Formats: sequence, C-alpha cells, structure tokens
Amino acid sequence: MAFSSIAKNLNDKIILSCIKHTNIFTKQEIAKQSELSFPTASKIIDEFVERKIVLSLGIEENSQGGRKAAVFRLNVDFAHALILFLQEQNIYYQIVNALGEPILQYKKEYKLTTTLTNIYEIIDEILQQDSLIGAISIGIPGSVSNGKIYDIDGYDSLKECDLQNMLSEHYSIPVKVSNNMNAIATGMADKLSCTTENLVCIHLAQTGPGCSAVVNGKAVDGFCGFQGEIGFIPFYDDKTLQEIALSGFQNVNFGEYIGKIAISLITILNPRSMIFYVEQKEREWEVAMEEYCKKYLPERALPEFVYSDSYQKDYFYGLTLLGTTLLYEEIGQAN
Repeated sequence: MAFSSIAKNLNDKIILSCIKHTNIFTKQEIAKQSELSFPTASKIIDEFVERKIVLSLGIEENSQGGRKAAVFRLNVDFAHALILFLQEQNIYYQIVNALGEPILQYKKEYKLTTTLTNIYEIIDEILQQDSLIGAISIGIPGSVSNGKIYDIDGYDSLKECDLQNMLSEHYSIPVKVSNNMNAIATGMADKLSCTTENLVCIHLAQTGPGCSAVVNGKAVDGFCGFQGEIGFIPFYDDKTLQEIALSGFQNVNFGEYIGKIAISLITILNPRSMIFYVEQKEREWEVAMEEYCKKYLPERALPEFVYSDSYQKDYFYGLTLLGTTLLYEEIGQAN
C-alpha cells in the first residue's frame, strides 16, 4: 500500500474517532480536535457526507458574527452491527446502530446439537430484515483463538470450528468471534476507563468458573486462546475447579473456593478492580471471600471488589464495543 493511502486511512480513523464522540460539530471544531489541517479535515468530512456516514445539518444559526459555519453530525444509521452470544440453550442477539445503541433485541431457543445451524439461520434472517448490517460480533463460552473455537462444553457442533473465518467468508461481512469473558472484560475496561491499570472479571456459572483480564487497557488473549480457563486448575482431592462446580460444591466452603481463585489472580496480575458475576445467588459468600483474601494478602494489594448482577448487560456491552469497532475499521479500509 502506498504511503499516501496509509496516511489517508490513518486520517480517516482520526476523524471518525472525533465525530463519533461529538454530537453536532463544524469542520473547524473537528480540525482542531483531530489536530489535522483544516483542508484535510474538511475534505474527509465532505467524503463522509457523500458516503452518508455523516449528515449535513445546514448552517449554524447561533454563531455570532462573521461567516456562519456548516454543521454536521454522525449518521448513526450509516451501518448496523449484529451482536450475538450463546448461553445454555439460548441464542441472545440484538441489532445496534453505529453508536452501539440497541435497535432490536431477541432471544431464541435451540437444540445444542444444531447450534452452528441455528447461528446461520439467525444471521440469514437478520440480513434479510436489515440491509444495513455491516459487522457481526459473537460471544462464545469457550476457548477462542483468532476466531477459532477450541475447548467448549456442550456445543459439539462448534468444537474445532473456525467460526470467524467461516462466517466472514460466507457473508462477506467483517466478523469478530470472542470468548465470553474477554468480551465482558473489554467492555468493563471501557466503562471504567481502565487504560493503564489491570482489571479482572470472574464468572462462576453452573458449569464452572471462567475469567478474563485486561492488562494496560487490552484484554489478554494468550497464544492459543486458553487464557481464563481456570476451571482446569486442581483444587481439592485431585478435583478441578470445574469438577467441583459440576458436583454442586459438595463439601467445599464456597467463600474459600472463590477466595482461592481471587488470590491466584491478584498475586499474578495485581488488578485495580476485580468484578464478580456469580450465578449461585442463594449462597452468601462475599464476606467470607474477602476475609479469606485478607488472611493471606497485604491490605495494600487488595483490589476493589465489585459484585455485579448485570452479566448479560455487560456481555452485550462488550460485544457491542467489538462490533461497532469493526464498523469503523471497515470505513478506514474502504479507500
């Protein structure tokens, strides 16, 4: 790619970053905010208007004196993203606009043996309904590396499935397939503006524990997507954390169980915040877990413990962030 094309793509992305966080703007404001020259910013905005990425709103009526400037705003419906994730025997999915605002939300039940078929059926249905779908973001409760699914329980049709490449080639649309906890951690790092400090999210489902970490603002991927698979860790009597969860935590102190998970991650990553999504609502464990951590760790090393009931909401948020990022990356590469 010629240097001029690389510079153009970079400038497009800079302008996009500015306008998607600004309600109504002038070319002068975006040039100043982006630190690009006015002619460069003006030309890019004109191109975006022509491509219907930006809407022209006419002349700024409230400007004082001199020549009145033209005003613009992002066209939030220049493209939509399909957000989808699997949970037990349901596929949850929604359509969002270019700002990540939900347009429609759905839930469908399926048979575990036909999961892959159901994913294709849902995407086909949505693409027929909405011609503006420009990206697809999918969350998977298993080990994912570069969009390919490896270790996953209960979804036989998805094992060893290169889902990201399969879907992107089939539909000619950019697709992101992510591990569920990586998607959640990415979203929480954005919500909490965690750009320089570490953050850990822990999910304890009926099928066992999982986690993900954000280090210096970026979710940790690992070399083969195995990061966060803490269910494999041996715990009591040669049983793994996952085996204990599947047995209903028989003869195990629940607070100590989660406390050992927390201590392991705190000593390795020293996170500022640790967010828990625990489905076992009937158990009282928070105080016991914190006391267990205080027993072994210095007080200054303890993170902020956050107990969340918004697993699904945060999951959608993280996947939406990944999906809308694809939309804007596609614009920058379309020159």
